[in-house]
Amino acid sequence: MTFAKRWAGNRTVIGFDIRNEPCSHYKKFPPVWGGDGPDDIHPMYQDVGNAILKVDPGALIICEVIINYETGAYEGDLSPVRTLPVVLNNSAKVVYSVHEYPRDIGGYKGPDSGIGYVDRMNRMWGWLIKGDIAPVWIGEMGASMKSSESRTWGNTLLDYMNGIAFGGPTFTNGRQGISGDWWLWGFLDGQNPDGCLDKSGALRPEQAPFIARMIAK
Repeated sequence: MTFAKRWAGNRTVIGFDIRNEPCSHYKKFPPVWGGDGPDDIHPMYQDVGNAILKVDPGALIICEVIINYETGAYEGDLSPVRTLPVVLNNSAKVVYSVHEYPRDIGGYKGPDSGIGYVDRMNRMWGWLIKGDIAPVWIGEMGASMKSSESRTWGNTLLDYMNGIAFGGPTFTNGRQGISGDWWLWGFLDGQNPDGCLDKSGALRPEQAPFIARMIAK
């Protein structure tokens, strides 16, 4: 609660991401969603979320779901939420979160562009958006965007987020599209993603068009 108390009332801090990337494919005691055991992260989100809201009622409670490379849930699989959602004292404060990267970041199998990628996002988490059930925030996304494959990935994802991907969610009557966080604002030397700024602090031209499509008009 130290962080919640420290930032309560600060308008630049809108929420708390409770746990980063709960991965079940390489841990000795993998996290689970449901069952009430010691590794069940679902009640933890509820307990911690409600405790934060007591300190900062305006905060969003961001809940990442379980990532599992072995089952193809590279971004996180939100399907357990169908039967076991996170329930807080204020239901309007629940935000689910996934991470989206192209294949050249993690060597993912399966499609990472086009209709196959749209279908995968629909299945893993987009159904929450299409059904107007709960908001989903893409807490991490991005790449150096130096390959044609990553650029095709980026165009598919940004189309999806902005409601113009065939088969994806649509947003009408001024409804906001899907929000996300481009990884990262800064400079990383020799990495992928390498940060959206070069050594001089200028926006990298390979990434600029994709970042521009994330900015609300």
